[in-house]
Formats: sequence, structure tokens, C-alpha cells
Amino acid sequence: MNSRRTPDRTAADDACGEPTPPRSDLPSTPLGSNGDTAPPGTEVRRLTAEGLRRARQFLAHMREHPGSDREPPHSLLFGEACSRPFDLGVRVERRPFRTRREAAEYFAPKFESIRHLVADHAGLWSWLGMFYFADTVLVEDGQVRLSPQDETFVVHREDLRSYQLRYFHYLWGAWRLNEAHGESAAILLDQRLTSFPRITRLSLGSVRRFNSVGIVQLLLRLYTSNGKSKRTFYDKVGGAAHLIRVLDQLERTYDVYGMTPEALVRILPAEFQRWDGQTPAAAERRAPTPAARETSPAYAAPAADPQPDAPVPPSQPVDDALGHLVEAYTRIQALHSGSWVDLRDYLQEDAAAWRAYTTASGAPEPRLFRAVALRRLEDAIQSTGSARAPQVEGA
Repeated sequence: MNSRRTPDRTAADDACGEPTPPRSDLPSTPLGSNGDTAPPGTEVRRLTAEGLRRARQFLAHMREHPGSDREPPHSLLFGEACSRPFDLGVRVERRPFRTRREAAEYFAPKFESIRHLVADHAGLWSWLGMFYFADTVLVEDGQVRLSPQDETFVVHREDLRSYQLRYFHYLWGAWRLNEAHGESAAILLDQRLTSFPRITRLSLGSVRRFNSVGIVQLLLRLYTSNGKSKRTFYDKVGGAAHLIRVLDQLERTYDVYGMTPEALVRILPAEFQRWDGQTPAAAERRAPTPAARETSPAYAAPAADPQPDAPVPPSQPVDDALGHLVEAYTRIQALHSGSWVDLRDYLQEDAAAWRAYTTASGAPEPRLFRAVALRRLEDAIQSTGSARAPQVEGA
């Protein structure tokens, strides 16, 4: 099937109205008798609220019919009800992007003089997501493979959940990653555009972390080597999950989101410093003893998993923290089908719950706390309907 075929007229065309500009893939047209021609490419536009709604309908249709025509309806891109001119004279051409770097390098010169206007413009990037949909969507054996998250292509500014996931947008995230972190994030820039391994999700999944001065660079410095993530970097002592919790605690004393990676390394406990330039095996061999970790001012990550049915010592703050997690996840599950939530990441990154835990008198050790919390979360999920694990292209 030719992915660039103009789709038949659909309900989206009727809702969006007649398209006004010429097709982007037609040759430039003469402007006058002097031989001048229109600039190449298509002038960028921005999606309206109706355009966002129709774009989400198109994505839902592609999930249900992954072998159908990959071109969004022409009027979704150019109909007056679904899009509006951006009015800054920027023009783009259809082309594929293999990596984030390719996408970032293409858009960087086009937005160089107006970066402050486009950096957080969800309507513009959503239009670009649809304009390049057929060129960037992951296709395997003739079938599109879409994430449950629409945000890889369109982002709704007025929807807090959607806007917080904006850096998962293939093109927006690639451009912002290059703008904010440049070559310090080369490992992420050189990944396939549709690839989201765990180190990438950690870097792009939190707006606050992404926009910090040094945390993304710290993650890459500690947990990547030779262009790849270090083996078992997430759950080990001094690993990424441990780091996220400790940064939350250190924030009580330091401006961790405003510190450089070098400054952050200096204030981290020895568990983390030993990952700096070390292999995971070496870091584990040289990690402090359990007794030494218990005296750490940050917190101690235990070496052994608890028994799954071990009782939890009575503690009102811990119970409040567990209740907070269950309530939050149940609300997310009810509103958004839980498709974007990674239970373990959510549990480990929930600052309010961890603060409640760490101030609890007689609280259980962290892994026991997580095990019990996960069981309660699973009970909450079963009471509200089953949740789908997040599925991102190339993960």
C-alpha cells in the first residue's frame, strides 16, 4: 500500500471543513510573470481543539485497523475548523526521521529565531506530529505499531496528564532534548525516534527532571557506558530507582534541580559515586556494607527482597502513604484506563508517599514497603478494572 495516498473523504473531513492550502507534495506554483515561485514545502500550522479531537480519533482508528492507510485526512491538517496558520513563515517538507538527532537537526534551524514561541506550543507540535505521521510511525510487516499514549503524536495543552507527557512526543521531545541537553544527551539523540528504553523514559517522562540543570546528565553519566545503558542499572544499590528517591530527600536541603551533574555527584552517598565510571558489577562489589548503609544520611537500600506475605509493623504515616498511592492510582485508572502508568516507576517516584514513609516512626524497610504497596495497588486495580502495562514503540 502506498502510505502517501490521499485518503478517501471521511467524517473528519466533513467536521474540519474544506482544506484551504495546496497539497504539501505538489510542486511549487508560479507567483507572477517574473518567474518567481513559491518557497518549497508547506507552511506550518497549529491544531485547534477540534483538530486535536479528530487527531485522537484518527489514532484510535489506526490502533483498531493497523493495516489501513497511514495518511491522516487532508482536512485534518488543513481544514479551517481543525487547524489554523501559524503565521511565522516557517515551512517544512515531508521526510522520514530515523533518529531523534535527525529530527532535532532538521527542526533546529527552522525554529532558531522563534524557539521561545515554539518551545511549549502544543498545537504546533501536534500538527507536526500529524503532518509527519506516515513518515515516523513504527511499521512492522505492513502494520502500524502505536503506543497507547496519543502523546507520541499529539498533546493537549489543557489536559494536565497529556501536557506532562509532552516530551514523549516523537518530534517535540527530540527537538527539546537537543535544545536543552545537546551532546550531553548524545546516547538519547542517537536512539531510533520511536525507541523508549527505560533510561529514555526516565529522562523524558518527568518534565521537572527533564528541565533540571543536571539530573538528566547525571542519569546518563552514572548509568550509561559506550552508548548503552549499564546492565541492571535500575534496581541495584545506587541504581536509578535508588537515585530518584534520594534526590527527593536531598531536595529538603539542596536545590537539586538547579545543580550541575558534577555538584550532584559530590553530594550523593558513596553508593552512587561508585557508579560513576564503573561497571554495575564493580559498583556492587564495592558498595558499602548493610551496616554502613544504615547510617547513611540519605537512606539505606536493603540487599534482600522481603517475603511477599511479611506483615507490616503498625504505622499511621506508612498507612497514610499507602492509602495515598492507592487513591492516586485508582483515580488515574478510572480517568485514563491506566495505560500510561508503570506501577513500579509511579510508586518509586511518588514524592508525597515517600516523604510520608521516610518520616514514619517504626516504618518497614523500603523494599517491604514497596512490596506491600504493590499488593494494595493490585487490589485497587482489580476493584476498578484491569490495567494495561505501558507499551511504547521500540521499548
